[in-house]
Amino acid sequence: MRLMEALRKAPVNDKQVKQFMEIMEKPLPACIAISKIHVVIDDDSLFDEIQHASLSEPEKDARPIIADWVSKNHPTMLRDVSEDDLTDGHWYMSPISTHPTNL
Repeated sequence: MRLMEALRKAPVNDKQVKQFMEIMEKPLPACIAISKIHVVIDDDSLFDEIQHASLSEPEKDARPIIADWVSKNHPTMLRDVSEDDLTDGHWYMSPISTHPTNL
């Protein structure tokens, strides 16, 4: 039997995307990131990455890990977010993207 990692929840409506963006506004230490992000995203592979980071650096900001996951696994999630929301401190600028609307 082969076990697979699962995505059980991701933001799908405006309220959930807004909630996600609010979580991403401030640094998010890896040691608490799963408990904070779990309300809008529930994904085994994301949580594994955050947990791995928290073991070596509990205070490491988990937002780059989360932003990377979004760009790879849910790239259309932010398609309706305005450019102003992405640039005025309401969204974490991913180091993997030079333009946040490409997420």
